Amino acid sequence: MIGSSDIKLGFIIKNEDSNEALYFSQGKLCYGTNYSAGDLVYFYIQSEVGFLVADNKILFIIGARTCDSKTAICELSSRQFLSSNPSQRNNPGGANFNREKVSSWEQFTTEKISEIPSWLDYYFLALSTNSIDLVFDRISAGHHVDIPFLSYILGTNNGASVDKALIKRLDDNLFLQGVLKLASGNYLITPLINGILDGGNDNRPIVIGQDRDIYGRGIDIRNPWLIINTAIRRNIRKLGKCCIVATARNEGVYLTEWIAYHLELGFEKIFLYTNNNQDGSLDLLRALHSSGHIELIESDVGGGGNAQVKAYTHALLAHAKVNTYEWCAFIDVDEFISYDKARFHSLADYMNWVGATGADVVALSWVLASNHIESSNWTHELVTKRITRRSPFQSNLIKCIARPEKAVMSGPHYPISSNGCALAIVDSERRRYDYERLDNPFDITRAATPTFKNLYLYHFEMKSFAELIWKYSRNRGNYSAVNDDIHLNDHFMDRVGHFRKCLDNGRTEQIHLSVDTNILDRKIEDLMAQNGVSAANNTILRLTDERYQRLLQYLPIYLKTQVSETRLHPARDWISINFLDKTP
Repeated sequence: MIGSSDIKLGFIIKNEDSNEALYFSQGKLCYGTNYSAGDLVYFYIQSEVGFLVADNKILFIIGARTCDSKTAICELSSRQFLSSNPSQRNNPGGANFNREKVSSWEQFTTEKISEIPSWLDYYFLALSTNSIDLVFDRISAGHHVDIPFLSYILGTNNGASVDKALIKRLDDNLFLQGVLKLASGNYLITPLINGILDGGNDNRPIVIGQDRDIYGRGIDIRNPWLIINTAIRRNIRKLGKCCIVATARNEGVYLTEWIAYHLELGFEKIFLYTNNNQDGSLDLLRALHSSGHIELIESDVGGGGNAQVKAYTHALLAHAKVNTYEWCAFIDVDEFISYDKARFHSLADYMNWVGATGADVVALSWVLASNHIESSNWTHELVTKRITRRSPFQSNLIKCIARPEKAVMSGPHYPISSNGCALAIVDSERRRYDYERLDNPFDITRAATPTFKNLYLYHFEMKSFAELIWKYSRNRGNYSAVNDDIHLNDHFMDRVGHFRKCLDNGRTEQIHLSVDTNILDRKIEDLMAQNGVSAANNTILRLTDERYQRLLQYLPIYLKTQVSETRLHPARDWISINFLDKTP
């Protein structure tokens, strides 16, 4: 039996009759004859477990067993067997761990070798004990650890074991520097550790370029750097109760009101991501960042990039300060959180009450706000003063407040957990959140039974038709970036129908915001008094009006070229009658 004792054994996977062998080429396993001596793959085992090695680097952690006088090799993490596809001989990828059962393709002739490299002694010791401490001690000492081995050890220990090994090293700069060296700039761990090491004392806004658009894509939860990242974030000391992470592009006309409102509501910090602005709002945000009222992250998003998911994922995985808060709300700048002031004396009071359940996420039901307004109305009056009623139409969509360390990324409506399992979610009444079951079992976007008690989210999407045009001429945060200056996106005509449905008839309920308008006015005045804010705001108003005039000129062209005239289209006709014919 191969490796039936505690003696370390080494082999080459090679068929002497055909001269075919397992080799490593262009970063992939191959099986065939097109190899040199330096390409050969070796495997070393002790008690039937060990390593597949090429060029003195561990490729896989394996188990090996004798099968019909040949050898079957299993990758321990996936429990799949090495297979050689005859049609892919000598091609990169011609051999792979992709078989669940052993047949002829999964049986290899092996040739025993006498010498076992001494550098494997450490790996055999750590493998036999499955010890995270041994691995982390090696990193602290500045020694190299092969990434496949690190992945295996992290993946075969539970979160509590990883936390126990990590907690005592979070203040060990040698360990953190060792991880940085080993990670070689990997985006899943390097920014987070750099943020911990430098303490976030640099007052300049963080800048993330198009090379970090990768945050807007999916993440493999088995990635070792993500596992370490999540363990670090679980153990970052909490310094505050609740923060906001939001994105904003070309929304400068609304920013000071929205920021002032939520700071007065009780959010201790607002992390605001912005990208590719055309309305001058970057100067406003930089001024508010300099005065300490927000923390600005400037993101450059390339064509096709997902600005919102990129921002949310960066905030969770890369921004150490976000993870110093117990709770993080992911909302937009047309959404205003409110709580029942008759039951709770502060936002923190509510979060303590709901947090006592042990929940990871609080799902907040949307309350759509809308007035009965003239379709051509455009005004810079405060949103919270001019829109005071609930829409007659309500949806069952939600937004979330989450414990940041429990998630690895977030879409517009809900976060994704760090271990691929469902998060513990409650609604605003502390009840287990029940949602409409969709094709994706983790998609909790729609509440089965919306609740509007205790804490809720007023959504001021439908302000005026003029502002609807403006809104859908910008990039949608959760859709691919478009760099054209004047355009209307694909959702515009659908939203016109939604706008008409949401227009208030004057009989709907009043909305109840938690911040008094007089207090809000004073807070806005305070923000405007900060160095550079008022001047930047004036520029925003001018550029917004100028761009809106260009959109008005473009709207008839859009309707003619992008909306079919060969069939009835109620939204097109409604725009012509109620807006274009009334616009000077």
